[in-house]
Amino acid sequence: MTTKPKQGESGAKPSAHTPGPWSVEVQQEDMAYIVPACLPETFVAEVWSDDYEHSVPLTENNLADARLIASAPELLEALEAVDRLYSTPVPNPMWPEVSPYGLIPNSGEVGKMIGAVRDAIRKARG
Repeated sequence: MTTKPKQGESGAKPSAHTPGPWSVEVQQEDMAYIVPACLPETFVAEVWSDDYEHSVPLTENNLADARLIASAPELLEALEAVDRLYSTPVPNPMWPEVSPYGLIPNSGEVGKMIGAVRDAIRKARG
């Protein structure tokens, strides 16, 4: 966890996942912090404007990036809930298209979606 730097200083990025929720705090017109609710005097990331060297204000795209980063803990939690749902064993001879290892169809679009969910979880967890 990194303490918020004073204006003009730069802080190091954290190396561990900080519990959510996180929020976006615009501290200067060209920079926003991603702040965890559990440690409001710290930040987990910074988002700078496209031209921070010249103090150009944050664009809507920069703010959208900040909101996406801030939503990461909730998104990961939701993906893990979907993965748990589709990993619960529910063998059912009346539903042969379902894997005996969970609600994962053996093929099709839902199977691809669950694969993407698991890929995203692996990416987030490292």
